[in-house]
Amino acid sequence: MTDNATYQAHKEFEKRQRKREGSPVSPEYQRRADNLNILRDRLQQTRTRALFEMSKLLDEKGSSYLVDNYLSQLVDTDARLNTLARYEWYLLENRVSEL
Repeated sequence: MTDNATYQAHKEFEKRQRKREGSPVSPEYQRRADNLNILRDRLQQTRTRALFEMSKLLDEKGSSYLVDNYLSQLVDTDARLNTLARYEWYLLENRVSEL
């Protein structure tokens, strides 16, 4: 993007943010945001648990199979968290219908 296009995009974003502040959100938007937050919390807990168990196994020189299992859980959880972040952007920009 050119500098002018970037500047205009930032101005448009700020305008939408000001318009959004203080205005009530739709029940559908609130439901989606709540579900997103619940899912993100569960994924964060899974990620934390896997990191803890993996570090414990590594300290105890545990089975490489179990370490590999927790590592695959971490990779899967991180991928899901990235997807949720992308979905959250679409939700915030009110562009969910484009998915």
